Amino acid sequence: MSFELLDLKPEQHSITFVPRLSLELPFFNLTARHKGISKVIKYEGRDEAGRPVRWEVYQDSSAEIGPPAVEAHEVWYLLVKPSIDSSRQTDGTIPEIISLGGVRECLRKVGWSAGGYQARELLKALTQISFAGCVADLWVPTGDQDKEGRTRFLQIKGRFSRMSVYAIGEYHLTEDELAQNKFEFDLADVIYIRLDPLEAKLQQLQDRRILDNQYLFSLSPIARRWYELMAAKIFGVVSNKGQFCEIKYSWYIKHHHTLKRYYERYRVVQQMKRVVKDHLESGYIRKAEYRAIKEPDQETDYIIRYYPGPAAGQSIDRIQTHIRRKRKTPQRLIGGLRQPARIEIPSAAKINSPGALSLVTAKDEQLMARLLFEFGITAMKAYELTLSNNESVSLQLEVWPLRNIKPRNRAGWMIHAIEKHYEVPASYLEQRKRRQELPPITRAAIQACSLCDDSGFRRVKTARFPEGAIRQCTHDPLIESELGHLLLS
Repeated sequence: MSFELLDLKPEQHSITFVPRLSLELPFFNLTARHKGISKVIKYEGRDEAGRPVRWEVYQDSSAEIGPPAVEAHEVWYLLVKPSIDSSRQTDGTIPEIISLGGVRECLRKVGWSAGGYQARELLKALTQISFAGCVADLWVPTGDQDKEGRTRFLQIKGRFSRMSVYAIGEYHLTEDELAQNKFEFDLADVIYIRLDPLEAKLQQLQDRRILDNQYLFSLSPIARRWYELMAAKIFGVVSNKGQFCEIKYSWYIKHHHTLKRYYERYRVVQQMKRVVKDHLESGYIRKAEYRAIKEPDQETDYIIRYYPGPAAGQSIDRIQTHIRRKRKTPQRLIGGLRQPARIEIPSAAKINSPGALSLVTAKDEQLMARLLFEFGITAMKAYELTLSNNESVSLQLEVWPLRNIKPRNRAGWMIHAIEKHYEVPASYLEQRKRRQELPPITRAAIQACSLCDDSGFRRVKTARFPEGAIRQCTHDPLIESELGHLLLS
């Protein structure tokens, strides 16, 4: 059966903002095969700052409730997450009690038909999320800095459930009532949830990514998890006019917990072909390549290289179209979510004045998209920075690949670089000088090349320079693919 892109209903959100770390940590069982799936998820790793990350999920195993799976995943992304975002206060904080809307309204947002059976399934999915106990020991940036300009981090450590179903209408529910699912309600009754304080902190503090819901929910369950983990990487390749991105097989298996790790090449290829089957049929990726690697004292691993296809660009276009959709107020222009009407944006941007939206050009939209996808800056902040510090945004994004740094908080660092007008690297000034001295024929070759920047250089990763290096481009795709692959900044 060929891939078919499903249409979203008018009540459904086109995009969902998802905290980056929470997106990578496994929680939902996105698989049609439930046999052999562990009821306890255990993940250990390290964040970008090198701090250890410990994450465990103890799923309910009863026949009445069960673990959060495909239906719970849909309810979370199409209903709960948008409701959380729309409930944010003007200072960014998230209230404890959140309204999801009437039962009938909730069903429409998820894309399910309105009826008693579906309403029970909706409450069951919410209960599955509520009854999954989490154990977390990790650090998230607070957005603040100390006196020395270093980002402050907050440790999230404890046991909690992400949320609980607080009430339906005026009726407050107990855990026993939720588990038995025998209480009475009306389709017009409003569902309220209570976020755990630790979950609220995680939602509030993390950098966020954007998912294209139309594409995401057109996929099979196993392919949805691949999209969650790979969408940002594919966007980086497409936006930088690269050819491919690479991941380690072991990294992917660690984040897609319902998959078993294999070591034989034919099993790895067979397994991952099943994972990306929908993405190949849709044209989101053109092909995948596999290369075995063996490090000392380590099991055999595989480098998987993915080449984006035309559907990847179409998905990104849908997100950007939704972001730039001309509305009367800025909060509607970005995301389609009901952002607080009193969000204050610097007067220098003048975006509250008549005709302000006409200031947004195609170049502005591209800059905002890069801030959103590559650095995890929130939509409102990206909008504000682009309109109030346009030249600085453009300059800092241009010189970013030349900066030999790995900030702990990319979003916070880039915001400060834009607002404080950080100095550009000396290498950038040298490249600009050399570019001005180039003969016309060379400049024309650079302009026609889709691999390098406008100075004729590429940032690549090779065996000799595993951390990346800047080298002059030959403008020949075959030669460049042999010399080293594009390193996403």
